[in-house]
Formats: sequence, structure tokens, C-alpha cells
Amino acid sequence: RLIKLKFSPLYPILFFLGLLGLGLGILDDYGISWDESIQRRHGRVSIDYAAEKLGIEGYERLEPKWDLEDYQWSNYGMIYQITANVLEQQLGYEDEPYRYYKLRHYLAFGLFWLACLYFYRTLRLRFPDEDWYPLIGTLALVLSPRIFANGFYNPKDHILLVFYVVSTFTMLRFLKERSWRTLILHAFATGLALNTRLPALIVPLTTLLILSWEMLRDRSRIGKNVKWAVAYLPLSVAFMVPFFPYLWEDTFSRLIGAFSEMSAFDWDSTVWLFGNRISALNVPWYYIPAWILITTPIIYLLFIFTGMFATMKNMLASLKDLRWWRNDEELLDFAQAGLAIGPILVVILLGSTLYNGWRHLHFVFPSFVFLLMVGYDYGQRNWARTQVQSWVLGAGLALTAVTMVRYHPHQ
Repeated sequence: RLIKLKFSPLYPILFFLGLLGLGLGILDDYGISWDESIQRRHGRVSIDYAAEKLGIEGYERLEPKWDLEDYQWSNYGMIYQITANVLEQQLGYEDEPYRYYKLRHYLAFGLFWLACLYFYRTLRLRFPDEDWYPLIGTLALVLSPRIFANGFYNPKDHILLVFYVVSTFTMLRFLKERSWRTLILHAFATGLALNTRLPALIVPLTTLLILSWEMLRDRSRIGKNVKWAVAYLPLSVAFMVPFFPYLWEDTFSRLIGAFSEMSAFDWDSTVWLFGNRISALNVPWYYIPAWILITTPIIYLLFIFTGMFATMKNMLASLKDLRWWRNDEELLDFAQAGLAIGPILVVILLGSTLYNGWRHLHFVFPSFVFLLMVGYDYGQRNWARTQVQSWVLGAGLALTAVTMVRYHPHQ
């Protein structure tokens, strides 16, 4: 075991309280990202549109120069921006930039903290008999320099990461428990995720693909799985629309238009890779994989690749019986591998416009950390005589922590 200390239920409580205290203590160390002002405006334009459609009398427009109907960014989900702007208005911070940006940083970190909590619960689903594993995996997620730093000031990509983690947890719990309660909760989480950024579509696609595969493999599941699928998708859309004002009218045609524009964003500028400037409209296929390799601690990569190997090994063994998984643990691993790799493949195949490293795809990283723990567990089960993997992972966590403290807040 990585830690021989007897586990106590107090440890997760202390961990999350410590993380919360740490985040609040260093929040002022991070400045304002260039995206925050425009994201604030997005929310204000959406509020103006919602107020108009709701017929609120005496309402004064926050952004009279803009109209959501012909707004360039109308297809963006605005649940976070709307919430932040409403709080800003209620607290009287509208004319105080320091206060309303700091409020957004509190919200961003609070949501990241929530994502860590749900990631811990996700690992508990996978390793119910290994008390330390969920805590170690959550620590590895926190000790990921780019992920941790962006958790304070990224108002778009990391909001998706949060709800991607939450919807992943609800998906995996539904797949384990198969009840209407867990399905409805998963649909609600899916609706919220789609309300942040539309690449979250990979979550409902994964859910439906797994249900469809089970029906092909086992006819006895057809009745229940058809009911799950038929209920799940409309519920997800129903939970999505109320928080997405642009979709209040002509819902389906606007939704289809939003999906079609996901990969066609026109940003004619340059990005960096390996010290070279390249066009953002013509990045090489390996742009995202390269950035992930560059910015992920090397020891983490070793365990992530081991986890991917273990997952592929189990999948190949399952194919002998015309299956992709043989039990609940392998199903969870299969789903997480798809949630990690699927969005990257979609971006590569669609030739999507990318900029600023790989922050657009930070939301897949928790799934990679999940595979990291799968890799560690594989090592523990197959190389139990030597505890090298425990020392290596422990050293990787410690070294990353020291590096993050040393270079804080420039991560």
C-alpha cells in the first residue's frame, strides 16, 4: 500500500477542509485572465434577453449595445456567467471591478472544490474496498499545476471541467445502480454540463452508446434500456433549456446550429508548440497530445499509460466473449477511457480551432487521473512483491507539490 497508516473517515473531511482553506487563502495571488471581461459581458447580454422574454417591467438593460439574437457568442451556455452576474447585482458590485472579479474567482474555486469532491466520490465507486485510493487520486488531481491554477480564474473551460466531473459521476452511478432516481440525477447533471459548453455532448453520447451496446449484446436488457434511453435524452434537454436563454425560442433549430458551429470557430491567429508559431486554424493533429504530455508530471504519465494498458488488456480479454467489459469495474474503466480519449479524437478529426495550449480540453484530465489510479491498482495487484510503484507515485506527488509551491502562482 502507498500508505500503511490506518485510514480514518476523518481524513477526507480534513483533506477537503484543508483544500478549501488553502484555496481561499491564496485566491488573491491570481490575477484576471483576458477571457473574464468578455465572459462577464456574455452573461449580461443573456440576462437582458431573458428579462425581455420574461416581460420584466422597468428593467434597464445591462448591455444596450448588444442583442443576443445576433450576438456572436449566443451559442455559448451561460449558466455560470448568468449566476455570477446576478450575484454581482444583488451584492451591489456592478461598479467595482475588483469586487466583481474577485467574486468570480470565489465562484470558480468553489466549483473546482466541488468537482474534487465529486471526483472523490467517483473513485469511491470504482474502489469501494480501497479507502486510500479515492483520496490519493483526488490529491493527484489537485496536484496538477495547470488544472489547479486555472481552477481560480478560468471562467469557461474549467466550468465545463466541473460539470463534466459531476455528470461523469452521475453516469457511472447510474450504470452501477440502474434506477430511475439515478437516471434523473444524471439527466439533470447532463443538462448543466451542456449548459456550460457543448463539447459536454460526449457524456450523453457515452451513456447512450453503452446502453445501446448492452441491448445488442443481451436481448434481456432491451426493454429496460430502451426506457432509460427514451427518458434520458429528453430529460437532459429539458434540464438544459431553462438555464440557456438563447434556446427559449426555436429550441431545436438553434441547438442544431450551435452543435454545427462547435468546430468552426474562426480565430485567425497563431499558437505556440515546441517553440514554433503555427496557425490556430491549421494546428497539427498531435497539438493536443503534445500539450498534455508537456504539462503533465512525468510520473503521472507513467501511471496513466499503465491504466490505459490495463483497460485495453481487459477490453481485449472481454472481446473473446464479444464484450467490451466483464464486470462493473471494467465498465467504469471503459467509460472513463472513452470520456478521456473521445473528445481528443473528435477535436483531431474535426480539425477544430484551438488556442492557448490545451485549456479547451482540460475537462478530460480528471478521467486521465481516474486511469492513473487504475494503473496504480494494476501495479499493486500484479507487482505486489515490490512496492516500487508506491514509492514512485508518492515521490511524484511530493515532487509536484514542491514544484507548485516553488512556482506559485506562475503555473
